[in-house]
Amino acid sequence: MYRLSILLIGIIQLLNADVFVGKVVDSSTGMPIVEANIQLKHKDNEGTVTDPSGIFSFSGNKGDSALIEITAIGYAGLEKMVFLSESRTMIIQLEQSAIKLSPINVLADRSRIGQNFYRIPGSLSIVSKNEVLEFRDTDINKVISQVPGVYFQEEDGYGLRPNIGMRGSGLERSSKINMMEDGVLISPAPYSSPAAYYSPTAGRMESFEIRKGSSQVKYGPHSTGGSINYISASIPKELDFNGLLSIGEYGSQVAKFKSGMSSNN
Repeated sequence: MYRLSILLIGIIQLLNADVFVGKVVDSSTGMPIVEANIQLKHKDNEGTVTDPSGIFSFSGNKGDSALIEITAIGYAGLEKMVFLSESRTMIIQLEQSAIKLSPINVLADRSRIGQNFYRIPGSLSIVSKNEVLEFRDTDINKVISQVPGVYFQEEDGYGLRPNIGMRGSGLERSSKINMMEDGVLISPAPYSSPAAYYSPTAGRMESFEIRKGSSQVKYGPHSTGGSINYISASIPKELDFNGLLSIGEYGSQVAKFKSGMSSNN
């Protein structure tokens, strides 16, 4: 008799049970949304997800209603009251919504010097920002002349490339020296014509790094003699303008002006 009662109760529950079927789609494209989360609000720990076709289902008693919450990554959440008496698949549309994240600041160091200064291979010399401001040199030959083991030979005329040599690479213009600005190769043809290196205007630079020794091959081709890295002037955080006007003998005049600002864009 007990077994018969349990069987009758099971049959009654089965007859009263019903299945709700829904489909979650994109409101703009109509494409199914896969793995959207469906949570029954009246049941804390009960829910389901949509299949590859965007379809989901859950069971309950006939005539019952349920408040469901539909959420998916990249879409605005939606709450909807559904009835288990629905005889057809209900289409539920979700609108796309951009995910707002905290801003990410990508910072790069223009210097190629690592954090551990004493583990740098080879020899390294730095012409600091304070030294550049003190001597006001606009000629790369004068800048590097204060670095031991670096040589230059001047030529008469305008528009000529500097003739730079380093200890072990020769006294004249060497094809074994790599030129960089902010860590980026600046030579017009660093592979085919390494000796035809281009030198930016030294007056707009903030500091200089001179590396000597064959260990500098990590910074590019034909750098077995060494590398020279120009560090360009920093961009001020706020709008700033400054200038320098110098007048010397034989009618020499030098004018330098700098202006700039940075933003969070």
